[in-house]
Amino acid sequence: MPKLAMNSTVPVQSNQSVGVKSGDFKTAKVACVAYLLGVRRQYPVKVLIAWGEAISGNRELRDWLLGNGFAELGLFVHAMHHQASAREWLINEGFPELMALCGGAEGDARAVQWLRNHDHPILVQMALAADNDDDAMRELLAQNERIWATLALKIRAVKNGIEERHNDWHSFNRD
Repeated sequence: MPKLAMNSTVPVQSNQSVGVKSGDFKTAKVACVAYLLGVRRQYPVKVLIAWGEAISGNRELRDWLLGNGFAELGLFVHAMHHQASAREWLINEGFPELMALCGGAEGDARAVQWLRNHDHPILVQMALAADNDDDAMRELLAQNERIWATLALKIRAVKNGIEERHNDWHSFNRD
């Protein structure tokens, strides 16, 4: 498994759904901490980088996320690939904002509105940017939200690739 070398210490609560008892904590050393879901959940920057690589197809890092207290980020990758059980898990286990990010990236205006209504402005911009909205991407960059812009670009690339394969008439069954 990849080692995440980091510089300072921040407590990160482990996820009960991946075999860690509720209340257990892992200590992650981080150069800085980024907040994806407000103050509810902190993610070390190195974990966000791992998430980006998992989004881009690195299965080893996706599996590391799943097994090391960041199941929601690993399952987001599966949800992007339309795995129904991953989508249900995100909603049922308390991560509807990640499911809304996924839906918003797929062009679901209701998901974007849900993010707005629940005060997730960065996720709104990420969803729009991932759905090919260059103005939203510029807004993320103007706000110096480079890590989120990078993640949005990775989501965009995967989403566009899935859509392109889906629309490719060469892949249709011609029976």
